[in-house]
Amino acid sequence: MPGGATIGQAPAVLAVVEIVPDPPEGTLTTLVRDAYFASQRGVIILVLNGVSPGQVDDALDPIVRLLPLSIPGLRYLDISDRTAVEDAVARTVDVRSQTTVLAEMAKGANGGTQWPPRARERRRELDPAS
Repeated sequence: MPGGATIGQAPAVLAVVEIVPDPPEGTLTTLVRDAYFASQRGVIILVLNGVSPGQVDDALDPIVRLLPLSIPGLRYLDISDRTAVEDAVARTVDVRSQTTVLAEMAKGANGGTQWPPRARERRRELDPAS
């Protein structure tokens, strides 16, 4: 896998970002494109929740040619692949959840005792009672 730091054999993950059809802030296209530009600095995992890889590809098609192919880039995971999502969350401190589903997975990936910082902040926004 080109670019990016590694932890053991697995590439370090700059951020894990949940992608939903109608994100609370902005649009799916804006969120995906922002993640792509940020992926110049490291691998960003997009956790697809109700969104297909084709929808993400459609959002990226107009801008992919703007950056070199050598950037670390994006990786997609489906939210139903709990093991892979928890593994990705365990390799980052930046979890951008749009729903409590990913926030709960992030908590579980950190031993169930604490939320990664970004997930903790987002959890409070999504569910102030938590």
